[in-house]
Amino acid sequence: MKKLLLVMLVVLNAVFLLGPVYAADRACQSIWDDVAGHSFTWTVGEDTYRIEFSDSYVGPCPQGIVEIYDGFYIAPRLTLPYISGDDFVILHLGEDTDLKLLLTPVGLEQIVFPPDRIILEKVEK
Repeated sequence: MKKLLLVMLVVLNAVFLLGPVYAADRACQSIWDDVAGHSFTWTVGEDTYRIEFSDSYVGPCPQGIVEIYDGFYIAPRLTLPYISGDDFVILHLGEDTDLKLLLTPVGLEQIVFPPDRIILEKVEK
């Protein structure tokens, strides 16, 4: 009985002391630090949209949802899933349509060469 109690105590202690594995212990550190749980702005002509990436507690790299707000409504105008890699984020726009963004010092930039590429500028907390 004492051995069982001791084993249970060790297991419970390990569960409470270790807890969840945080971002510092995972791959894709730059995405954990600069994208997951952060806000960005996207300017299209005269309109500015707020882009909010959800926090993430799964996987070696962050994944979750992106909410896009237009400044007029309280609820998001669009909600999309996102996944990430070492220095990039992929927004799933729909069937067979993804938008790949590269993390740069400015924020997130669409990986294309035309001058009208999408740039999400980071909002400081």
